Amino acid sequence: MKPYLFCICLAVNSLFSLHLKAQTVTNGSVTGAPAANSGIGAGNAAGWTGCGFSPDLCNTTFPSYSGNSQVARISSPDGGTWLGIAALGECAQTTITGLTPGTAYNLRFCGANFGTAALFNGSPAAPVVSVGAASVTLSIPQVANTWNPYQLIFTATAATMTLVCSIPSGSNSYASLDGFNLTGALCNPIILPIDFLRFDGEFRDCKVVLDWEGPETEITNAYEVQRSADGELFETLDKLQMDGKKTAHWEDKFPLESAFYRIRMYNETGRVAESPIVPIIGKCETPTVIVLGNPVMHSDIALLKFTAQKSTVRIWLIDASGREAGRYEMTTMAGSWNEFAMPVQDLRAGIYVVHTSDGAMARMVVQ
Repeated sequence: MKPYLFCICLAVNSLFSLHLKAQTVTNGSVTGAPAANSGIGAGNAAGWTGCGFSPDLCNTTFPSYSGNSQVARISSPDGGTWLGIAALGECAQTTITGLTPGTAYNLRFCGANFGTAALFNGSPAAPVVSVGAASVTLSIPQVANTWNPYQLIFTATAATMTLVCSIPSGSNSYASLDGFNLTGALCNPIILPIDFLRFDGEFRDCKVVLDWEGPETEITNAYEVQRSADGELFETLDKLQMDGKKTAHWEDKFPLESAFYRIRMYNETGRVAESPIVPIIGKCETPTVIVLGNPVMHSDIALLKFTAQKSTVRIWLIDASGREAGRYEMTTMAGSWNEFAMPVQDLRAGIYVVHTSDGAMARMVVQ
């Protein structure tokens, strides 16, 4: 039994193929029951074989993480076991089937570096992932609580190809890989079933105001504020570093007229919890226009944020002498914030006033 452990998770996604034929990574999310350090080489993970020395099948407690991990280890994003390889020329491989020769694919996966034993705790870990002639050498930092997303773009040369993961001999590192897929997501985190103590949101003065308090039993490392127009696809608007604090306040200064909000919490070990989803509806009826990044440079554009009361809005630009320097008309989302990139390359340096047909005004300085 080796006194060290190194584990790797991979995921593969078809990004370019328009074919309906299914592509499959054989056991892309490495699974099995760890029984010894050399779990892959011993045939414990169906679909994977060893191609050099003795690659491992890992989880958070077996076999040597419990005592030798250099930083806190966490489960891979799919919650199962993963591939571990050390800098001894260890190598593991599996197959990708259903490919169309000549078609480009995007193999996505995730990797970690928790370190193990004194001889294999270097940072970064540098495993090599390859499919056919395409390969990528990773640089995985040794950090707690993190599985990092990676990808490899390759062009199929056959209907079935071999996916190989290895670390060349000589480097002082141990890598963990899992979740290889051609159709799935990129290293998705596990969402914990933990309740937030409070999550409140309201529409106020053309802004959405959010207040919340995270789970009582968790030490909070960071919060992500996320928004969705349909309640399904969310985007991250901001990330707040909390250093153990649970309560937070945040404002969406340019909200949609109707949107859904949620908070994603990361604890000190990198585990993830989500708040309930809160729908907020609010129509901004106060005519407002804001010039972002004011003053603006003569060679740039002026990005305007403005509220709209109608589906069509006109914008005028007036110079210091009262003459019109520009006029624009656009289709907008009534009752919500809109944005417009106003060209200023032909304007002289000076002070201008932006007017909207809804009655809003803002001062703009061109340098």
